[in-house]
Amino acid sequence: MSSKRNWLTGCGLGCLVILAIVAVGGVVMFRTGKQVVASLDEVSVSQRELTSQFGGLRNYVPPADGRLDPGRLETFLRIQEAIAAVGSKLASHGETLRSMEENSSFKPGMFLQGFKSVIGLGKSVAGYLSQRNEALLREGMGLGEYSYLYVTAYHSWLGHDLEPVFSTHDQEDMGPRIGRLHGHFKAWLRAQRDAAAAVGGDPQWLQTLDDEILALSLSDLRVPWREGLPGRTAAALEPFRSRIEATYLPLGPLLCIGADEPGDGFDFQIQ
Repeated sequence: MSSKRNWLTGCGLGCLVILAIVAVGGVVMFRTGKQVVASLDEVSVSQRELTSQFGGLRNYVPPADGRLDPGRLETFLRIQEAIAAVGSKLASHGETLRSMEENSSFKPGMFLQGFKSVIGLGKSVAGYLSQRNEALLREGMGLGEYSYLYVTAYHSWLGHDLEPVFSTHDQEDMGPRIGRLHGHFKAWLRAQRDAAAAVGGDPQWLQTLDDEILALSLSDLRVPWREGLPGRTAAALEPFRSRIEATYLPLGPLLCIGADEPGDGFDFQIQ
């Protein structure tokens, strides 16, 4: 009987501890949620300002001849360096969450760790987007140009995989998200091709662009220039190699975030 009473006492205390954690966690999550929502409201303001000044994501037209402007690359890297700290923190939260989801065995402390990771991820997303938009406005670069250079430098040139989710639970939404990103990629290439044709571009260069547009159309998982950047584009990136390599962070889930949804303002889901 004594052992049974001890077990019941232990269970009762354990349940109280769990209930206390849930109660405190609920309050913290509520307060944090309000902070995150308020932060995203501010992000939406800067997002609209970016779109007002520079147009939407798909309005960006890459250089007609494929030669990236060194000055614009310098601007891009200043932005990356300015948001490196908040980006690194966000990437760490994302990696922790993914690692926990992939760990099938539950261990003591994992609940609290997961709770902290979810809260940290939400706050970090809001902080990252806010600092990124502020840096873009300060440096005079639109989200379309920024995203184009991001994809070109880190994924097309350096070859980093583009993983558009932080969480394994987001896998079911990967198709639509990749579709949105893919739409941006094709829009940029088509705009570049039109610009090249408008200035009487070299027929061989026009054919190269046509071939890449076709390749993108045949594969939803492809990033532009997967087989290698055009020589003139790669040559423009080469002097910046060390800084480009140093500023890469696995933040593909936030690539192009904030794109305008027809009729719905701005969507802070992965675009």
